[in-house]
Order: sequence, then C-alpha cells, then structure tokens
Amino acid sequence: MKPEDFTPVLDESGQMIGRRVRSVSGKEYVIGEKRDAGGAAAMFHATKDGDSNSYWFREYVTTPDLRVRHETIKRNIRNIMVWIDSLENHHMNEKLWLHFYALPLDLVELNSGGFGYIMNKIDSDKYKPARQIINHPEDYPDAKILYKFCKNFAELFEVLNLAGLRYNDLNEDKVYINPDDGDFFIVDADDICVVRYDEPLFLLGKTGYTAPEVYITGKQNRLSDYFSIATFFFRLFIGSYPMDGPATERYMTDNDLTVDDAAPIIYGSEALFAFHPTDKRNAVYAVEKNEDYFIQTQKWNALPIQIQECMIQTFVNGLHEDIGCRTTYSEWKTCFEYLENQIP
Repeated sequence: MKPEDFTPVLDESGQMIGRRVRSVSGKEYVIGEKRDAGGAAAMFHATKDGDSNSYWFREYVTTPDLRVRHETIKRNIRNIMVWIDSLENHHMNEKLWLHFYALPLDLVELNSGGFGYIMNKIDSDKYKPARQIINHPEDYPDAKILYKFCKNFAELFEVLNLAGLRYNDLNEDKVYINPDDGDFFIVDADDICVVRYDEPLFLLGKTGYTAPEVYITGKQNRLSDYFSIATFFFRLFIGSYPMDGPATERYMTDNDLTVDDAAPIIYGSEALFAFHPTDKRNAVYAVEKNEDYFIQTQKWNALPIQIQECMIQTFVNGLHEDIGCRTTYSEWKTCFEYLENQIP
C-alpha cells in the first residue's frame, strides 16, 4: 500500500499506528498491523469507524504478471458481495454464507492500482482442518455431529448453486471443522466464482477431486461439482480417494509415474471405483494382506447403507457415461439429515 492509497492514523506522539482507507461503499477502515503474507495477498488487522468489531483486510498488490489473475479475483469478490446482499435482502439462508472464512464484506480499490477486501475475524482455535481429522481418527466428531456437518455442508453448496455460484477447487485443505458441534468454515472465499461451465479450464483442481470428464475434455459442468463433493465425503469417511486401489497402484508402478502424471488415466479415462460392487479389477476388498486396504474395507463396510448408495450412485452409475445420475447436493442433504435424526 503506497502513501497515495491512505491517510495516516497517528498516536499522541505522532507515530503512525494505522492507515485509513475508504471502501467502494463509502465506509472508512483503519488498516493496522500485518498478520501474515502468503500466496497472492497479505493480511492485516483492521477496524471500522463506529464499529467495535475487529476485521481482517486482505490486500492484493497487482503487478503486470498478476494482473489477469487479480482481475479475476476482483470480479469474483464483486459477485460474492452481490450474492451476500441478495441473501440478506431475501432472508434466504442468510447464515450459511458465514461459513466462508475470508468472505468479502467490503471492497477497497487503491489509488496505486492494487485492491483488497474486508472480512470478518473467526475464532479459528476451535476448528481443525479436515485433513487433520481424516488423518487422525482421535479427532473425529461423534456420528451425530459428523452427519450434522455433512448435511449443512451439502446445503451450503446447494445454496451456492442456486445463486449461480460455485466453489472452485474444493478439497480437504480448504475446510475446517469444529469437532464439538459440527460447525465449519471454508477458506479462500476468492475461489467462489460465477458458474461458467463448459469452458476450458486453466487449473483442473486438486488431484483426485476432479471428475473424469474434466481430465478427458478439459471442461467441467454442474455434474463435475457433484463428483467433487462426493469425493470430499468419501475422503472424510474412508480416508483414501475413491479411485485408489490395486489397479491404480499397478498402473503407476508399471509406468513409473507419479499420481499427478497418472491422473488423466487413473482418475480420468480408466477411473474405476475401488468399492465397485461387481467389478473387482480395482477392488481393495478383494486384496488380502494389505493393511491399508483392510482398514478402508472395514470403514466402507461400517458405513450406513444410505451413504454407500449415494457414493455408488456417483462413483459407479454416474462415473462415465451417465453422469446425470450423480448424487446431488439435495440428495446428500436428505441422506445426512435422515442419519442425524436416527441418533438420539
């Protein structure tokens, strides 16, 4: 942030303690101490005049090589703010958007060409990354809380979809869960974008979460998102990826390939569900003397039949040819709501 971007805020001794900026909505904020810097932006403590709440300010310093990326992020931010406003005006699931950490509340455009946005602070100490929960069974919520989380998670993505928005690049690194009550938040709100399907992708997303047709065609559609959320739930309950089995291991070993190199085949054109009920070519349950496969099989067998059916609907029936039958957000929500209500 350059001097032309702000008005200095001084203490009694004349030392600068903050930088006053004006947002596009006309509100004034005082940008304070830097919290950290990472990725495309830096984070600062912030306050708003006449408001006792504390905020974060996420600042993007635009350079020629980042201009296109930052313009996309700024467009996403504007769209998200319009969406939030529409939810508030129509009283439609207005609390759901609070599940996004770093959700933009106000946009600041700087005279020097950069920009930033204001977001709420969240008490993140109570939350654990979904990756940690997947890798450490002792951190798992109890079943009722886990079903509640999954129900609300599916509902959030349903609301996004109904608003004409999607969350690009869903994976367990973006989700944080409170094991005590099932509350959660999702980071990187600038990954929320207006739905533009059937267009070439610059990034395919996290390996293993990307639907087969995206690897094959380089394009995604609404049904590709259904694959990603089903993969997230599979990771949460089973721990592995849905297409990881002996055949995928064999292909990588025989061809001396990494997972990323093999992904277009093992997760794309030749993808085969590791718990396919009849096709055992990649079945982990058909392999003896493999501890990882044994544990995965135990977890699969322990799943309620309702979850198994939803996963088979996506990873078997809707894998390649008939992707239209993949489990929808609404169907996932109904599934987990039923299971939650079965537990006293």
